[in-house]
Amino acid sequence: LVGDGLVQYSFGTNFFGQPLKSGLITSIFYPNQRFSLILSVLFPLLVYYHRYIDIGSFLKIIILSLTVVVIFLSLKRNAWIMLLVGASIYAYLVYRNKSMLKFKKFLVMVATSALLFALLYNYNSQIQSKVHDSLGLFSVEFSELDKATNYRFSLWETSLNIVRENFILGIGPRGFRYVYKDFASQDNFWISDERQGQTHPHMFILEIIVETGLIGSCCYLILLFILFKSLVALNKIDGNGVFIIIVLVALFPLNSHLAFYGSYWASFTWILMGFAIPRVKLKSFERLKF
Repeated sequence: LVGDGLVQYSFGTNFFGQPLKSGLITSIFYPNQRFSLILSVLFPLLVYYHRYIDIGSFLKIIILSLTVVVIFLSLKRNAWIMLLVGASIYAYLVYRNKSMLKFKKFLVMVATSALLFALLYNYNSQIQSKVHDSLGLFSVEFSELDKATNYRFSLWETSLNIVRENFILGIGPRGFRYVYKDFASQDNFWISDERQGQTHPHMFILEIIVETGLIGSCCYLILLFILFKSLVALNKIDGNGVFIIIVLVALFPLNSHLAFYGSYWASFTWILMGFAIPRVKLKSFERLKF
């Protein structure tokens, strides 16, 4: 998958003859730009199973670093965030379990990735533009913040308006698109110039509160707490921990790409949950007697 993405970026088409989409990598997901989203979520799994491939440490580091690079080349900031979240959790667990040799290798991979990214930034105007736009997140001006988030502040402002009037039960899953105009301000970006609004708030935690209210958001936070508690209780990095990390990244509250209740991301997440949930051990459940 990484090789296919690099070939598409370098030569304009991938192994299946599918071109770039507006200059962006799509790989086998053409014409949808889901390549880097899937790859960033699964990155901890890739790191873990590279331990069992006998190709030498140097080659492993190169492959993992190229994976990071191709995610950066996708120009998807949410993929960058999920990559950072997953890699940080994985690195922390390795360090906590005193696997210093593995931790040092991980740091070498990070340093290699940073060097390659610096080279790409120097020669790639698209990455420069994306990083420059992202710096607007540090602005105190609403217009600059809105632009830096691809006008998602306008979505979040409308979401909060919806929450104020539908706090307990929400408006129902996938209902955001139907009520957007009713709660958006007159100068809202997504209804100006004859735009029709948006299908979801582009932030998981807001989407859940908007569409399922306080009840749904409490269930969501409980699930995250159970997964995080199970992860912290692990004594070592193994298949159990890796899949829990992956699900935590897929469910990360600040994810702002596809809809949480949309069929694509929901289906993908439930597949991952099928691997993670059987590995979650709850002492409170073990004490129950039937």
